[in-house]
Amino acid sequence: MRVLITGGRGQLGRALAAVYAPDGAVVGAFGHAELDVTDWSPARAVVADFAPDLIVHAGAATNVDGCEGQPEETFRVNALGARHLAVLADERAVPIVYVSTNYVFDGRKPPGEAYHEWDRPAPLSVYGLSKLGGEEEIRALARRHYIVRTAQVYAAEGRKFLQVMLGFADAGRTSVSAVVDQWGQPTYAADLATGIAALARSGAWGTYHLTNSGACTWRDWAEETFRLAELAVTVAPVPGATFQRAATPPANGVLANWAAAALGVTLPDWRDGLRRCLAEMGRLKTG
Repeated sequence: MRVLITGGRGQLGRALAAVYAPDGAVVGAFGHAELDVTDWSPARAVVADFAPDLIVHAGAATNVDGCEGQPEETFRVNALGARHLAVLADERAVPIVYVSTNYVFDGRKPPGEAYHEWDRPAPLSVYGLSKLGGEEEIRALARRHYIVRTAQVYAAEGRKFLQVMLGFADAGRTSVSAVVDQWGQPTYAADLATGIAALARSGAWGTYHLTNSGACTWRDWAEETFRLAELAVTVAPVPGATFQRAATPPANGVLANWAAAALGVTLPDWRDGLRRCLAEMGRLKTG
């Protein structure tokens, strides 16, 4: 099996390559420099040369706040790029996985509720609108497709919320602030990659939500990180409005993973994923 992965230098792209390679798959994990999905002719040539049996489109413009100031480029990458890959997948009669986001929803459901796969999208940001545009291109142009919405993806490498919190502690901070009125699902890239691979084997085309299970606030995530790493840092609760952002995030970004669960594809609790990620980083002390 030959698996072409876009966003191959990102945290999910690397996790996907790690999942597929041990199974004997020939993996082409392409970064932007090797496969610019917005440039039709070179992209078509790369796909033709690699001749994939499966395309996993994990590449995207993901700087949510930065996207607000660059709408044209954001739509080129996230929507037009998806169109190109959808056409190429359909031409070759191979399935395509498109990784989308909880930002396609407005987040106005009350805390304790979750967005299921049949809820109507209503993005509040350029990023969310562009990813929804990509979804629409995939549905319209690729008959054999999986659209996988996820949330708050992180890994051992990079500089996401987890690394920022640990960096504060390493710098000697004994107290930090974190948002207490926005809910989500921290999703460990290794778990997400395993779930995507399972869905791609199912042959059950459609739209899925796939996150680590459970839900928490940013404050909860920070507190659990410090607890597992045995770091004496207190986390003060603050409202999301405290932080001025260009993009409006969904206040309740929690996704119900109904469709994947019906196929037997579920991911572990977010705390379990965090524990294993910290272990990978050499930062796990307890739990």
